[in-house]
Amino acid sequence: MTQGSFRLALAVAALAALWVVVYWWTPAAPRPTIAFQPSPAPPAAEPAPPEPSPRATSPTRPAVQPPSFYQHTVARDDTAQSISKRYYGTTAHWQAVMRANPKTDFQNLRAGLTIRVPVDPKNIQGRPEPADPEPPATSAGVEYVVERGDTLSGLAFRFYGRASVYKWIIEANEEQLGADGSRLRAGMKIIIPPAREGAE
Repeated sequence: MTQGSFRLALAVAALAALWVVVYWWTPAAPRPTIAFQPSPAPPAAEPAPPEPSPRATSPTRPAVQPPSFYQHTVARDDTAQSISKRYYGTTAHWQAVMRANPKTDFQNLRAGLTIRVPVDPKNIQGRPEPADPEPPATSAGVEYVVERGDTLSGLAFRFYGRASVYKWIIEANEEQLGADGSRLRAGMKIIIPPAREGAE
């Protein structure tokens, strides 16, 4: 082996030895670790608000006052106006008489024909009971403010269930109404006396 070859082999051996020393004595870099973090739990769902209970959509139907009628036998020369005058004391309710008899020809009324005359000219087909509170009661009865179109027989039917006892109202208010009740006017305050037990 030539001297140059020997030197080359010696240099290679020295490098190999140096590499071994460096490899075994130099601390290895720490290997990276991968940590798996558990995914956060989803937030608890808030309870859904309770559904509102269904409300009734149909309003309470008010009580209805049924109409009531007299049976009138037509006399010769009767008209809607004269019939109104006879039952209500005024001709103003002739239309109520006609509406209560829609199939009757009042231009050609025949004597002997039976027609209906409403006890209350404002109540021909039934009307709701008034929602207002009852009028204040007094020791003598109930105070009532007369409305337009009120009649004594209609008030008697409303408060007593009988139109024929209208004289009770007259007797309790004779100073205002007169002996025959002809002075009844809208806006007037009158007393509706208590019903008389056993009276006809």
